[in-house]
Amino acid sequence: MVNGRRISTLLKEKLNLDWIEVRIDNTYYERIHYLNDRLREASTSHYQGVGIRVLKDGKIGFSSSSGLNIDDILEAVKYAKSVAEANPKETELARDVYTGVFEGGKYDIHPSQATYDDKMKVIKAFEEGIKDREKALEKALFKPSDHKQESISIRYGSYYGEIYIWNSDGTEMLYKPMLIGVAASTILKSDGRYGDAYEVYGGSMGFEGLLNLDNIYELGVRTYSKALEKIVADYVEGGVKKVITGPRISGVFAHESFGHMSEADHITANASPLRDRIGEELGSEYACIVDDGTPDEGGFYYPVDSEGVKTKRVILLDKGVLKGYLLDRENASILNMELTGNGRAQNYSYPPIVRMRNTFFLPGDWTLDEMIHDIREGVYVDDEKGGEVNLDGTFTFTAGRGYIIKNGEFIKPVKDAVLSGNILEMLKYIEGASKEYVIEAVPFGGCGKSGQSVFVGLGGPYLYISRLMVGGR
Repeated sequence: MVNGRRISTLLKEKLNLDWIEVRIDNTYYERIHYLNDRLREASTSHYQGVGIRVLKDGKIGFSSSSGLNIDDILEAVKYAKSVAEANPKETELARDVYTGVFEGGKYDIHPSQATYDDKMKVIKAFEEGIKDREKALEKALFKPSDHKQESISIRYGSYYGEIYIWNSDGTEMLYKPMLIGVAASTILKSDGRYGDAYEVYGGSMGFEGLLNLDNIYELGVRTYSKALEKIVADYVEGGVKKVITGPRISGVFAHESFGHMSEADHITANASPLRDRIGEELGSEYACIVDDGTPDEGGFYYPVDSEGVKTKRVILLDKGVLKGYLLDRENASILNMELTGNGRAQNYSYPPIVRMRNTFFLPGDWTLDEMIHDIREGVYVDDEKGGEVNLDGTFTFTAGRGYIIKNGEFIKPVKDAVLSGNILEMLKYIEGASKEYVIEAVPFGGCGKSGQSVFVGLGGPYLYISRLMVGGR
């Protein structure tokens, strides 16, 4: 491996640059897909290359190369310099210096050391649970008189490797990312009606975290039982309702609705309604949102960003009061604020931009049972199925499943409930957050922005919202 710190210093001097950053990726992504009792994919992708950023006369340029010999790097630096020289925009960067070596999580068995047989044991345990008809029928609160299992899909994934970051100020970082997970889905059919469900489990942990096969088996049973309830579920009657959101929907609100509004590139572009509002009360005392690179709660462990900046917990909302933004080097300089470690790139071929890590509501002092028992008439929703969100705070999300609540009890299942409104209005009506919470992260998909996709953690507590527009078909 090349000595990036030495090269960055030499190239800065040789090419008369104001500043240079060298970022080298050497990462792997493993995938296994098991569909309807057949292995459909077993592959490993290797990503290796260098990303170069330079400042020349106060202007920034970026280039990348899949080659790592000195000629390839020199060519990439020259091209980045030419991009900077042609860039009409002047840029300043916050120039704090960081050094260190950072593991992407604790482990006993590194994902790279897990055998194919052990990975298949995990997949088979999920499959056995997702086929346990008797146990799923016992677990389901509501179910059809008869049904047929149409399909089962199970995926295993892992992401790991090394990312080296040096710059001419003296930053010298090595980050060893690590993320593993499994995901399963099933489709059931009964008298022309279908029920579908999915479950995921993963995070920045060693492979031993998946070897609790009893836990994986139970996730399979839960997937089956949720699909059973979807068969007999109906659509919600539209209207403004009291709503309890499950952790996945709570996570969608924190990430999609509020998190993107907090990204500093939207703030400096005057595209976010949060601009110039730090210190303002935007929500109730239960509206507490953070973005964290190294949460104790689980998720994606991300101790250093793609600019070589140590990450830290950013308090976005504290008891409803706006406290901060998510920052990279460029926007921290513009706003004259401290770096937060939110400059992220998909891989070496992309420049860092402002991105979230794990964004979630903090837990509160309620329990889920207390929330349910407090509602005379309302709805519980969970399992996000996508939607739309705008930077003005308006949103439309679909919750895959849930229940009608009457007099403190679940009385019937519902499906595909559409939640709509504006996050800055919704925050005022959060009346509680649960003690129970979960943050998930898996190496499938990711958060997209400006043509890049990165892994993030999603989840949080159950939220009790007193007014939210809910619609069905």
